[in-house]
Amino acid sequence: MLIKPITETRNPHHIIDDEEDLNTESPNPIPKISIELKEDKDYENILIVPHTLSLLQDQLPNQKEIGTISVKYENLKLLNTEKLEEYDEDEQLYVSIQNESILKKYPNIDIIIYVSNNSIAITIPHFQNTITYNLISTELIKAFATKVQNWILFSHSTLNNNQSINQLSSPSNIKDVPILRPPHSITGINAAIVTHLPTQSKYNLIVLNSEGQFGFEKSDNEAIINSSYILVDLLHIPESKEYLKNISIKVRKFNGFSNLGMYI
Repeated sequence: MLIKPITETRNPHHIIDDEEDLNTESPNPIPKISIELKEDKDYENILIVPHTLSLLQDQLPNQKEIGTISVKYENLKLLNTEKLEEYDEDEQLYVSIQNESILKKYPNIDIIIYVSNNSIAITIPHFQNTITYNLISTELIKAFATKVQNWILFSHSTLNNNQSINQLSSPSNIKDVPILRPPHSITGINAAIVTHLPTQSKYNLIVLNSEGQFGFEKSDNEAIINSSYILVDLLHIPESKEYLKNISIKVRKFNGFSNLGMYI
């Protein structure tokens, strides 16, 4: 029997593409970040959570809007068909799709700043243009470094230490919460904030056991519930029983018994 070696590369059944870089020859555009506040006063805490943990902020009592964080792309370059000598339907469609993708990747948005019981509360959305996190963190620190006593931050990491939450805190730690240690790491808005905070700043960074792609992480139920109890203590939430009840209901409704498992 003659066995002929396979010299051609077979096409795979499934191909997973990374997010397409629409303009690989030029750097990502840099947005302009500005913060506007309706009142000028000091606060006890500032709470900042990624959008994947927005329920921790959504359920806070007596929230009032006091300002916005504006993210604007003032010089965003879109594709155009003005140079085409004649109308080309395919080219028009291509340009339309590409421009829609560009606007989705670099959106102009306003992030609402709330206050609840003398604590600032902000939920930061996911940005494909990751430099936005550094820019927002810089402006937040400029706006609030001298106005708040403590920064309360939440982030994600895949903890393989059989623990639901870890912490990075300064100058004092939260009792009974393990310290985040290598090789675990964090990314996103609160990684940027901790990096840029002045050395004398007081902060509590809570890291939840999570899995999933950056910006779309899912935290396990125990981590979310434990985080809510810690937040009650840090923010001195007066309606603590109602807050914890609402968090528990939301977790059971959207996550079921557990949301950590295999992605199929």
